[in-house]
Amino acid sequence: MYNFETKKYKKLTNTLNKAIDPDELVTARVVRFESFDGLEIPAIYYQPHQASAAKPLPALVWVHG
Repeated sequence: MYNFETKKYKKLTNTLNKAIDPDELVTARVVRFESFDGLEIPAIYYQPHQASAAKPLPALVWVHG
């Protein structure tokens, strides 16, 4: 819930399974790239904590729409 006066959020539910450690989850980022025809394509990017330029990991690209 968002309070427009205080500009603060309040979480109303907790749907995360108790077996999942929230510290192991990563934050999604919206990234954009240019397609072959010049259109800007938005995508949601999840980078594992252990991934880096020095330690690349396999990736999954899920195209839809």
